[in-house]
Amino acid sequence: MTEKMEADEIAALIDRMVEQLPERCREVFKLSRYEEKTNKEIALQLGLSENTVRGQLHKAMKKFEKYFDGL
Repeated sequence: MTEKMEADEIAALIDRMVEQLPERCREVFKLSRYEEKTNKEIALQLGLSENTVRGQLHKAMKKFEKYFDGL
């Protein structure tokens, strides 16, 4: 298997996992990781506190960590 294929497979897996996150968590994750917005920018855009944004990102990362630990 080539490195490109492996990277594509990992990217597809991450996309599937992101889509399984709860709606608010998914929205925060996408703004942070895909649109590269800061926690402050996300908080302002979504009308949330920065602590809530951090909490949602932490929640998403724990789900990823749990999944990848099982592989």
